[in-house]
Amino acid sequence: MADFIDLVALSVSDVNNTILKTEDIDPTDLAKKIAGILKRMTFASSKMSLYTFVEVFLFKYLSDIDVLKDDNSFAHIYSLYDEDKKTRKTDADILGAYIEGPREQMIKLFPEGKDGTSIINGQIFHVKKGIDGHYIEEDAHALCFKNIMEEFAKYEKKNGKFINISKDFKSKLFETFMKNSEDKSDMGQFFTPLKIVKEMVEMVSITNGMKICDPASGVGKFLLEAASNISFEMRSGKLISGVELTGLEKQMSGKDDITTILAKANMLIYFSKLFKDNNNLKDIQYLANDLLNKTFYSSKTALGTLEHLEENKYDLILANPPYYQDKTISDLALETGFYKAKGNGVETLFLEWIIRSLKYGGTANVVLPDGIFTNLGNTNLKQLILDTCFIESIISLPVGSFFNTPKKTYILTLRKKIEEEINDRIKQPYRIFTYICKSIGEELNVNRFDTPDDNDLHNAVSKYNSYKNLSDKNNIQEPFKKWFEDDGKMKLLSIDDFPSDSNWNIDNFWTDEEKIELGFKEADNVMTLNEFQLFLDELVNDIANYKEAVECLK
Repeated sequence: MADFIDLVALSVSDVNNTILKTEDIDPTDLAKKIAGILKRMTFASSKMSLYTFVEVFLFKYLSDIDVLKDDNSFAHIYSLYDEDKKTRKTDADILGAYIEGPREQMIKLFPEGKDGTSIINGQIFHVKKGIDGHYIEEDAHALCFKNIMEEFAKYEKKNGKFINISKDFKSKLFETFMKNSEDKSDMGQFFTPLKIVKEMVEMVSITNGMKICDPASGVGKFLLEAASNISFEMRSGKLISGVELTGLEKQMSGKDDITTILAKANMLIYFSKLFKDNNNLKDIQYLANDLLNKTFYSSKTALGTLEHLEENKYDLILANPPYYQDKTISDLALETGFYKAKGNGVETLFLEWIIRSLKYGGTANVVLPDGIFTNLGNTNLKQLILDTCFIESIISLPVGSFFNTPKKTYILTLRKKIEEEINDRIKQPYRIFTYICKSIGEELNVNRFDTPDDNDLHNAVSKYNSYKNLSDKNNIQEPFKKWFEDDGKMKLLSIDDFPSDSNWNIDNFWTDEEKIELGFKEADNVMTLNEFQLFLDELVNDIANYKEAVECLK
């Protein structure tokens, strides 16, 4: 009954007397419109446009779930534009009312964490107050704010309140603003498509009491997906949660904290019911600190996450760490004494951090570039893996899985051995699940349209989970035996195929003939000498004809 009353309250308005469907909305088109407005009116960078959209989006969202009320609500500020003729309020006055009212209330409700980040940074929309008490327009900010408010109001009239937000929208918000921007080149990190995140979370077991970490958390997708089916509730003014989440990040440059702001904003939306049901000042501030600020932390040091390492701390680590070469970072990391494997690239430091930070018996599921597996300079790191972990799976992802990197990437699943297994040097007793994917369920271009009927990654994860749960992995019975054998993209490989001083690129375990049959490679077109001579003669004739056509056009 309470849910029904909420639904009626959200649906009925001056212009609507029917109950609206509770479908998730995806305001990507709205985000694109706002980005266009900001670029035209303020020449804002993509990064600053993203900051701006997130702030106004949260203003609207918090109003719709009744956290921002009365004079601090979106409805009130927007209504001032209709009253401006009577009250003689200018656009600048209305922006001033927003800055002094809702923005200040958001800052009060969501105080900064120890790293100085909250859900907004307040860097956008500024006006000056004149001697007469009215605000003065500054750099078209007031008119820009009005246009953005109007677009949000239009969107609500057509699609309803911002209550149920699509996870795809929240996760792809960064890409919406950044994928065609020059700013992305200095981001220093890549953002994992939601489809890959979901499948990686599906590969691991998540239970109450776990400590879950992402050491390169970005906008928080791994942690939020991992926590999506775990209970979080308020009892007697305290947050009771089934898992402990830790998201660590390094600020990208200077005071640029956009990823952590987005992560906290994402978490706020994921757990909107908690904030909606506990929407008084005291409880909101408590949740902001205990749920948002304690989960996500942004470091300002050169090493960031890599600066501190606490061994055997986490039950589960999910990550897509940054991968690049940086001698300064590598030298600083070596000085800490934590990184003994001395691998090549920042990604090797993160992988060693992950292995050492896992509890005995804990699991890590990590996206890594091919260099980890192919570079012979990573022999010590591979030996560390063999000594301390069981390799559960290696899944080869297609090139283009990440929109802003051409690197070939893999999902590596590790289970850390228990102390006795490490001390007794127990060799992995079962085969490694390997799979080569040609698709991930969406187009591998800037459009990223869904391709639900073409998703090798989902097939890989389904088979991996079945293999993982077999009681006897060395004597596979039907129906699994035939199901596995009929899939040419899957192989179960012995740990003996992975000595520390060899190439671990699993693609090499498929022959050219197998790759051709599976569609990963085209068959070579072999010509005889006579056929090749004829081909050259035709090519020469074609070139002569093109030259003649060009002369005619002149």
